[in-house]
Amino acid sequence: MVLEFPNSHNDWKLDAVGLLAVIGETTTETCVEPMTVSYLCLLPRLIPAPQALIRPNRRLALSGVNATVTGIYQGIVKHQLSYTANQLCPIANLAPFSVRVLCIKYREDASRNKSSVGRAKDIEPGPPPPLHRRTTFKDVKAVIIHNYVYAQPVMVAKNISPHNILSVASCLLTIGLLVWAIIIGDGPATLAIILLAITTTLFCAASLWRLPQTTVSSRATVPDGDVIIQTREGAFLIIKCNEDVSRRLYFGTDDVFQLVTTGFSSCIGFGTVVFMVAVILMGNSTWTMQAALAVTYLLLNAVYWFVAVMPSSTHWEFPAFQIDDITPSDVKNAHLYDETRNCSPSFINSLWIAILESRRVNWVRKSGAIPEGDEWDQWLELAKRNALNNNRTWSATKAREDIAKASRLDAGETVDASRIRHHKLPYVYVVNQRRYNCNIKWSALFTYDLFYLQINMGFLSSDLDSPSITRDKSDTADREPRLLPQVLDDLASTDPHHVLGMAAKVDISEGLNSYTALQFSQAVNYTAHWLESQVDLSHTIAYIGIHDFRYWIIELAAMKIGHPLLLPSPRNALPNTSSLLEVTNCNVVFYSGNCKEQSILLKSLVTGLQIVEVPELEDMINTPSKPFLYNKTWQEAKDDVVLVVHTSGSTGAPKPIYYTNKVLSFMDSSRLNPSIPGRFSPCVYTMLPTKKPFLSSMPFFHLSGIFFGIHTIFFAATAVIGPPNAPPTGKLVVEIASKVELDGLVMVPSLCDSVFNEYRDEILPFLGSVRQVCWFGGPLASSTGDWIVNNTKAHLWQAFGSTEVGPYFMLEPPKSHWNYMEFHPTTGPTLEQIAPDSELYEVVTRKSPDPNLDWSRMVFDVFPEIDEWRSKDLMSKCKDPGFEHLWQFEGRLDDIIILSNALKVNPLHIEAKLQSHPALKGALVFGRDHTKCGILLEPKDPKITRDALVEEVWPALEAANSLIPEHARVSKDHIVVGSPEKPFQRASKGTIVRSLTTKEYESEIEEMYSAVA
Repeated sequence: MVLEFPNSHNDWKLDAVGLLAVIGETTTETCVEPMTVSYLCLLPRLIPAPQALIRPNRRLALSGVNATVTGIYQGIVKHQLSYTANQLCPIANLAPFSVRVLCIKYREDASRNKSSVGRAKDIEPGPPPPLHRRTTFKDVKAVIIHNYVYAQPVMVAKNISPHNILSVASCLLTIGLLVWAIIIGDGPATLAIILLAITTTLFCAASLWRLPQTTVSSRATVPDGDVIIQTREGAFLIIKCNEDVSRRLYFGTDDVFQLVTTGFSSCIGFGTVVFMVAVILMGNSTWTMQAALAVTYLLLNAVYWFVAVMPSSTHWEFPAFQIDDITPSDVKNAHLYDETRNCSPSFINSLWIAILESRRVNWVRKSGAIPEGDEWDQWLELAKRNALNNNRTWSATKAREDIAKASRLDAGETVDASRIRHHKLPYVYVVNQRRYNCNIKWSALFTYDLFYLQINMGFLSSDLDSPSITRDKSDTADREPRLLPQVLDDLASTDPHHVLGMAAKVDISEGLNSYTALQFSQAVNYTAHWLESQVDLSHTIAYIGIHDFRYWIIELAAMKIGHPLLLPSPRNALPNTSSLLEVTNCNVVFYSGNCKEQSILLKSLVTGLQIVEVPELEDMINTPSKPFLYNKTWQEAKDDVVLVVHTSGSTGAPKPIYYTNKVLSFMDSSRLNPSIPGRFSPCVYTMLPTKKPFLSSMPFFHLSGIFFGIHTIFFAATAVIGPPNAPPTGKLVVEIASKVELDGLVMVPSLCDSVFNEYRDEILPFLGSVRQVCWFGGPLASSTGDWIVNNTKAHLWQAFGSTEVGPYFMLEPPKSHWNYMEFHPTTGPTLEQIAPDSELYEVVTRKSPDPNLDWSRMVFDVFPEIDEWRSKDLMSKCKDPGFEHLWQFEGRLDDIIILSNALKVNPLHIEAKLQSHPALKGALVFGRDHTKCGILLEPKDPKITRDALVEEVWPALEAANSLIPEHARVSKDHIVVGSPEKPFQRASKGTIVRSLTTKEYESEIEEMYSAVA
């Protein structure tokens, strides 16, 4: 085989050269500040991706970087390091878990130590000295230095810097290209180069900025103002300085003023138009000039990238400050393995070194470096004492492990004396004797006016060579509720190779990735340590991510570190999500994958919001980590808020719902449902597979995804999901079923309809192992359910519930009535007739008269102040003899349409019949305040015409009309077809939001009624 290439240059196509003009935006963004601070940026020239300079508003301040900045003495805490301070001492240069100590002072202050003559103090205002002397050169020098230091910007751009050189060089290069274009007579290229050069000048003029000059009055005595900076990677930078320096560098604002103010919008707007015209012209230039421009932009991109990664010292100078690295020699390698103490690099070790060098611990709590808790209080007190004693050999990591071991041991476990014998006095432990029986001899020790219990490890009698601490579990019930993090850790210990999760690869033909219980447990430990280094104390954090197992990992990691985790739907409108963040007092959003853009937009809407990208799933799974213990008892942890979810938004704006550990144990409690004689299982949820894989197509941020995920861990099942960025489709389900022997399928109705209608022939060979098919979120098409019960051995049932009440406990309905629900007679809700003459019943939950059944009423754990929950969900009783105990969902009270003639219409009767139609994505009945109902159709094919869609759907609509009262029927001229530009509004579970969608099409609906009238 011979490889063929174009024979002449005319055969080569460079039509995409215009793209090169806009590539490199990230690099250009990095260069914006040092480039636009110099007047040389106004030189007309070509630069990569000039659109990176476009800003919607004038710059008011320089943007900082995420880091926790704490004043050691002042107690001030900021969660962003200013741009100028970061350029002076870039935190990106700090290795993870490293510690550096720098001394920063004004250069004038530094010179005071060298000479006592001509000091700044000599020229300070005040009473004149008793003896007058003539002015010397040193006095003049002192005045000049004083004014130079104290009356200028904090940061000054260097006159000879890479960006200035690059601006001149690129200007000359642009002139050369322009001359060449003129010589060869290429008009489009000539004009394109001129316009691109003008664009650069316009954008740079709009971005030209300066730091204001500040004047700091000198004082004879300035208090210390040491600052400590904690990075996201667990490193610490300690700045030794006075209060003036800390205020000017770290706790002031990087306010700037732009030289172009009134003409800012004009520059940006005109420059944008010119830029677009130039790119079009560039694409129409000759092959020769396109090649020259391509080479030029490739060269410029490479040079700008090189300049962007150059140290900040090549761009900026700080003439007012002198910096000295005073890091002790034994601290410089804190991020490396310490053989003397057998200590690996860790956040705890770095934190201890930071405490040791600062000699204070008050900043630790204020900065949120560690969470609240007795164990951390004990460790912090020990760290304080060892720091005051300058005990540089103290092992902080082992101390933390031993405190956790001593205070949180499981039954039968022991702590060996040798594990803690190496600690030097005054190493102390505080042990809760109420919870532990200890066979160690204790002696009281009064130290620093505090009472402690000291383990006298050096003076143990011979019968205590192997002391142990044993948890008293006499008060533990046989069926005590379990805590999710502990269940996972126990599973990882007892069955480490059990596969908890399987995820399809991007190319499903390559199979699936499997993740064991041990891998999940290790990933949770790693992520808990990582999260702990990222967040402050006692506030809610949020996660918005793509559909992968990071949801599970972050949920359990947040539980371990004690932070409630908000799970907003990525499908929410931004105002809804920002409202949830504000209501829940959440100031940190973690994100993954393509949710970055949404997170950035949220940051612009919510004041003070931080956004942080989480590690990749494979990094969480594969990065070794020390255990992160979570050994609270049930009584201690049951009321801890661990998750914050929100209502679906199908009935209004989403509202936050707070889940405690007690709420999460609801799924675990399904095993406690009383058995019913003759029934396959006491509850449909206990029918789900254990130790076997089931397809989980639910979004992890939704109630269904959360509870089925909890079930997977509680009952050691195996959840199988699709690729992270691929929406679940019938074809994908078939491909997964061909790779994994599935025991169950859990799907939304639309997906279930697709699998068993469109792909029934393809899925049939793989249904032999399927014992369960569960759907949720709405009615299932009759044709789908009938085919499943007639052609498979699977049990078919639906999950039903809400965010507030959780899933209702139900029994499996008979196959002849698969589309009905049967609530558990003991733990199920009450069904209350809404009116004496109505066939509709509302689902109502009331507190059980039997206190032993309180576990079955989740809603009263969510809302402990109420005694009754009216769901507004409507049911109708089955009319078939012998099946009156079965119920069918009929919609919600707020779904019922009241016509202008006072007749009532249940829209679900028609909508359920049409939802499985192959030509439709959705159907919505409307008619409130009119005499007749209409229907809004959302086609699958965006190119189909209205008439064609109506003709295709009309037979199904006629069949649905025949089953409902005449006043509820929809005629052919009352059909409105939706537009691809206005997709139906859907909640996170995929159901159509009736109110929002109807409002979106309000004008089309009224236009239809007017035309018919």
